[in-house]
Amino acid sequence: MKRTYLITGLTLLSLAAGSGMALAHGMKGEQGGMKGGMGDMPMMQFDKADADGDGKLTREEMTAHAKARFDAADSDGNGRLSADEIKAAADQRAEEARQRRMERMASRMIERMDSDGDGEISFDEMPGQRTMQDRMFDRLDSDGDGAISDAEMSAARERMQERRGERNMRHGDGKSHGDHGKMHRHGDRQRN
Repeated sequence: MKRTYLITGLTLLSLAAGSGMALAHGMKGEQGGMKGGMGDMPMMQFDKADADGDGKLTREEMTAHAKARFDAADSDGNGRLSADEIKAAADQRAEEARQRRMERMASRMIERMDSDGDGEISFDEMPGQRTMQDRMFDRLDSDGDGAISDAEMSAARERMQERRGERNMRHGDGKSHGDHGKMHRHGDRQRN
């Protein structure tokens, strides 16, 4: 988390200073990010920085964009960024990036699955839904009577918890979640 704040703080400072770093490394348009030695670093979006829309960025446009971003982060308007303001700006940028990723994911999902071209996905267009549901139902309906009882659901839940406990033990986290006692970090078994 501290790395995120540091990167955001460095980015804000570099933009405020009118750095041409974003141009030297190449703009990434919609994503607004730059890949470099420090991972994904949020930078400016070209179309937002290009104030006059001429397809070019002048030094003045970059400086104005950087100043606007700095001012937006400076919530108390004192001309300086506190740790809380940097954190808030980082959180906001992270949420905006998450929203953009979700929008892209949803669009790609519709493109892939929307077989009738109406811009929406019906249940029947979801690949494998029927097969997956049938397999799950058959697995839960252990007595094969065509219905899932509360007892069958509880038994399935217990099996899942036991598998998780076994998987955690294999991965060495020192915990067991099954009915066989609880394992502590040092491997001592606690009797129930």
